[in-house]
Amino acid sequence: MKTSVNKGRTYLLGVWLCLGAGLLMGCDEDPKIRFGQAQPEDVKPMDAFGKALQGRWMSMVDSSVLVINANAVVRQDRPFGKVAIKELKEGLKITIKAQKAYQEDSIEVGRVVGDSVVLKASTIDTLFVIGAGHILKEEKGQWFLNDERQAGYLVRRLQLVNGKELSYDRLTHDEDRQILKSVTSVSDAYEEDSAQVMVAMPSKREFRRFLRQDGFANRERFVRLK
Repeated sequence: MKTSVNKGRTYLLGVWLCLGAGLLMGCDEDPKIRFGQAQPEDVKPMDAFGKALQGRWMSMVDSSVLVINANAVVRQDRPFGKVAIKELKEGLKITIKAQKAYQEDSIEVGRVVGDSVVLKASTIDTLFVIGAGHILKEEKGQWFLNDERQAGYLVRRLQLVNGKELSYDRLTHDEDRQILKSVTSVSDAYEEDSAQVMVAMPSKREFRRFLRQDGFANRERFVRLK
């Protein structure tokens, strides 16, 4: 397998901070599970997302927005939070000027309140773009985002729930790993960064069994923005 093309991340205001559990919204974790083939197997790739999915969707957990057009999925994050100045300086080069905190003396991170900084940040994260190494497949209203990596395909899912909400489903390290081991053959491999990943090789029938057993256990709901 070839290495996935880099996703573009544009920093608009401040910085996106992941300084440990509990700070802001945290960072998405890669459960290091890959599929040997784009899923579902023997389903023809699509050249566009369905119109029912296209539009702007707001997370029911935070203020982030998922934007879907004909060929791409983009996430806009607007996290806010407070962190101690001491803790912030441990992760970044921070200076304080006129009750404002700056990274590298120029990028405003937030405002100082007492011994803490009220952070502000906004990012645009391109999650998926149809093209080389990025294969979109659809089956029974489920849209599978296949992202080619060194050891196989990282797979995610989008689906409408009750025709009103959008579910963005990802793999989890524990639940999905156990389900895959119970329905198909798996093996271990190493990516370019030397991280060990589990590679699953399900047949089309086995992949359906994986879905019926509540595969893609990390699910986030979104509601449409008008």
